[in-house]
Amino acid sequence: MCELTDEGFLFEVDSAYAYFERVKDKRKARGRQYPLPMVLTVCQLAKLSGENTPAGIADWAKERAEGLCEVIGLKRRIVKKTGRLKMPCAGSYSRILSQALEAEDLERVTREFFAAQPARATPVEVNLDGKKIRGTIPSDNPNGVYLLAVYQPGAGVVLMQVLIQAGAGEVTTAPRLLKALDLQGKIVTGAAEFAQRHLSLQIVAAGGDDVWKVKGNQPNLEADSARVFAPAPPAKPGFSHPKPDFRTAQHISAGHGRIERRTVTTSRLLKGYRDWPYVEQVFKYETDVTDKKTGKRTQRVCYGITSLTPEQASAKRLLGIVRGHWRIENQLHFHYRRDVCWQEDHCGLRLPHLAHVFAILNNWVLGLFARSGGGNFAAAQRHFNAHPEDALSLIMRV
Repeated sequence: MCELTDEGFLFEVDSAYAYFERVKDKRKARGRQYPLPMVLTVCQLAKLSGENTPAGIADWAKERAEGLCEVIGLKRRIVKKTGRLKMPCAGSYSRILSQALEAEDLERVTREFFAAQPARATPVEVNLDGKKIRGTIPSDNPNGVYLLAVYQPGAGVVLMQVLIQAGAGEVTTAPRLLKALDLQGKIVTGAAEFAQRHLSLQIVAAGGDDVWKVKGNQPNLEADSARVFAPAPPAKPGFSHPKPDFRTAQHISAGHGRIERRTVTTSRLLKGYRDWPYVEQVFKYETDVTDKKTGKRTQRVCYGITSLTPEQASAKRLLGIVRGHWRIENQLHFHYRRDVCWQEDHCGLRLPHLAHVFAILNNWVLGLFARSGGGNFAAAQRHFNAHPEDALSLIMRV
């Protein structure tokens, strides 16, 4: 928690604010009317309180100028015409965040901060997922700002995200993102498009493991996986088929007017599969959804592979990992929170790097929110707006 003293204010050395001070400020000393750590802090406080645009952040801060100047050490400047304390305008926030720092440097500091947090007894899987910020797509640039992120659902934080360059894609950007992370002991999951030999080689060589769904992008692997679980043909007289080594786990849930049954069946018959590195298990993933009102059933089947052995991941554990991958969109409400609570897709931030920086700051907020205990994010924003001192404590304390 920060503490006001006669000399200024104090904050814990491992707090988010302390890490903001590690971000390099590219401005010349004469142009630093508002220190960068304090600008970042005000942005985070406003975002925790529900503001998602430079104009909203500026208005939020102006209404709380007296308190902000006192607790985060902003120099008191009075506007002669109004007699009110001077605070950055919307243009100042946009200009500072766009020009005073490098997005990659803020990414680095973000990664260092969350990596330094105390370990928690949570699953170690991390999820790959890409997101295009639609509001940044001008008519002359159909790509806009396109980011690839690694999210740790157990901790509720985005470990890192990188900008997908024009002409590149999520798969071609993934090696660069994974190389920057410590993958020791991590289980990397992703959509079927990430089921690539070079990514499996990179992950396992770095001490991690992979869990991929396999679909049409790897037709041979998909066909071989399906054959493992296909009914055995009639045996010839005097011969018998080997007993299958199948292990099965199932999860049944009811809600939103439907009953969902999800089943994973695993096998080691593809262990050492010559066409793919480090395969230990192959699995069949089945979903059976019944609409309670109409009785209509929707059934789907897909296949997957993993470098995890049965000892490392039983069928039950593997079912949890496969289901858990979708937390990046569902449990975290990764896209819901960013698109609905912050309207990130409609941000319209066109200055260079600004949308990328805002996306990084959003990741900070989600991570700080998770550290505070999680819950309903919209309700938490209303609480922080009414009690900014609670938001401040998240940023100033460890």
